[in-house]
Amino acid sequence: MFNKNLIVIAFFLMLVFVISQSPVEAVPPRQIPDISSLQAQAQSQGQVSVIVGLKMKDYQIDSRLREREAVSQRQRITKTQDDVLQSLSGLNVSNVSRFKYIPAMALRVDSQALQQLANDPQVEYIEEDTINKMQLDESGKLMGMPSVWQSGYTGKGFTVAVIDSGVDSSHEFFGGRVVAEACFSGGNGMISVCPNGQNEHIGTGAGVNCNLSLKGCTHGTHVAGIVAGSNSTMSGVAPEANLIAIQVFSQDGADVSSATSDWLKALEHVYSLRNQYKIAAVNMSLGTVKGFTAYCDTLFPAEYKAIQNLTSAGIAVVVASGNESYINGTSFPACLSNAVTVGSTSTGVPAGLWSLYPYGVLVDTVSDFSNSAVMVDLLAPGQIIYSSVPGNKYDYKQGTSMAAPQVAGIFAVMRSVKPNASVDEILGILKSTGKPITDEGKMNKITKPRVQVDKAVEKLKGSNPTPVPTISPTPTSSLTPTSSPTPTASPTVTASPTVGPTQPGPTSTPTKPLPTNTASPTSLPTNTATPLPPTVTPIPTNTPTAIPTFPIRGKVEPGSSSISLRWTPPNNANVVSYRIYRAISGTVTYTPIATTKSSVPLLKLAI
Repeated sequence: MFNKNLIVIAFFLMLVFVISQSPVEAVPPRQIPDISSLQAQAQSQGQVSVIVGLKMKDYQIDSRLREREAVSQRQRITKTQDDVLQSLSGLNVSNVSRFKYIPAMALRVDSQALQQLANDPQVEYIEEDTINKMQLDESGKLMGMPSVWQSGYTGKGFTVAVIDSGVDSSHEFFGGRVVAEACFSGGNGMISVCPNGQNEHIGTGAGVNCNLSLKGCTHGTHVAGIVAGSNSTMSGVAPEANLIAIQVFSQDGADVSSATSDWLKALEHVYSLRNQYKIAAVNMSLGTVKGFTAYCDTLFPAEYKAIQNLTSAGIAVVVASGNESYINGTSFPACLSNAVTVGSTSTGVPAGLWSLYPYGVLVDTVSDFSNSAVMVDLLAPGQIIYSSVPGNKYDYKQGTSMAAPQVAGIFAVMRSVKPNASVDEILGILKSTGKPITDEGKMNKITKPRVQVDKAVEKLKGSNPTPVPTISPTPTSSLTPTSSPTPTASPTVTASPTVGPTQPGPTSTPTKPLPTNTASPTSLPTNTATPLPPTVTPIPTNTPTAIPTFPIRGKVEPGSSSISLRWTPPNNANVVSYRIYRAISGTVTYTPIATTKSSVPLLKLAI
């Protein structure tokens, strides 16, 4: 039988234990936001632009709520904004910009209004409304795109939002696939360049590129072309995807800059369109010059929440890592942990641009301008990229600005493979199938994956990769011999006989990706530079002439981390350029590592 006395005693002891572990605690005093640096700006400049975070109990990411709950939360956000603005009545406040899905708003305030915000118990944090610059300073074949396109994965049915300096939607490269437009401009006290003259403009024509008299206004059209451009001779990464063009830059003297509050409004606008379009990704090739060596989520909570809304809705936010050559840091917003941060790699020098790169460019290496850090998620080609610019024209640009849209387009391609794939699933596959590239130039030993889309597609499909037939290139771009030359640990130089140098621009090959050096990833040569005996290296069977091979002599300067390769030009040969190959001892495959101009028989490589 049960002992009733024991039961009573046990219950009594438990009750005492619970009560003793749950004392009534005093509510901790509110932490007033640190505004010392902002106060200094307000006092010296009259006003300062800020983003104010509002304290809301039980706030949740909007995309995770049921519609009824989401509507209720948005109403609470509006009510809190009203209350805070009411408390500022009569003070020097301007440029108010409300956010709909995150508890925050942007405004310009003087010193007194700033102090009022800091004292308001409804204000959780105050951050500066920073100014962002464009991240400026070929690619399809290198990433394995041709076989992906041939399989029908072109991004069709999906949309990518380009938050930038606007897009020339009438450009022939887009074929009428710009499906929505908007403009958010004039934040942080700058001059709005929206077509309607206001700080906000939504509708047809709103996302057009800013005035070309301002520096940087070709940028957005170039970025959009990398994402989804297409014509009879070349294409972007997702040639059948649609585009949303959102202009977020403002006039800043003779230049353009973007206030953080403006691109935050753009992110919210994209989120509002999520049920109207199948949006795979957002591209933001912009950021601050200031670098961050660790994730900055706690420094920029409003921006983190805005990105999380999109990510939770299945929309990747792809951001350029920045072009300050940081050895362990990225710009903002690339430092946010929920952004897909992309650095730049090289693809070689296109024909006709040797005057700009007389010593050549190594293939598949981290670009010297690209910010490098553990926070970088992926690498993609961003150096010397040919794409659209306003007025039905094309041009070369380079920077992590050109690398990020490669990845944004890839998200659309991957979603056309598996429509319900999450951001994390796609990102994980891109990381696991990418080509590891170590940033040798900055000597930080940071290794990140350069996207390899054909392998990523196969993994996402859930099948083992299948062999892709090799497409033999033309003599002027043939970099990988298909026969079995004598193995050696030394680099070799090959001269490519051609009629003459070609001009920059697309070739006549149908569905050609953005111009690219078709070299495959390779290792750098070691400091062992034993001359290779003269031989003739066979080349693909569709080329008319064998490529002769010549000896190289390498020299390592004392205290240097590079090797100087020199060679003697061949006699009686119409040489336009040299290709440098390396063969690993014990193998039968030569792999290309660099190209250089015919008039410069010298190349320095890192060792």
